[in-house]
Amino acid sequence: ILDAYEEAFGASMGTIHLFGKVKVGDTYKSCCAVVNNIQRCVYAIPNDSIFPSHELIMLEQEVKESRLSPESFRGKLHEMASKL
Repeated sequence: ILDAYEEAFGASMGTIHLFGKVKVGDTYKSCCAVVNNIQRCVYAIPNDSIFPSHELIMLEQEVKESRLSPESFRGKLHEMASKL
């Protein structure tokens, strides 16, 4: 993603346009993705090169088995990321 645009008011309120480039063969092409009704909070979860994979797997399993709420899961991810 190179840029994003949101119209805060008007007919397109809540619509985000994400602009970027995608690789096509040996070249890059411009692209735009339109996201409607997006929540104001966007969470980006790093891959296992940032967090030890066994910790993420354990947390995901706890959520899947309803031993950990999604809110607690996000809190634990935030706690892990704050140490970076």
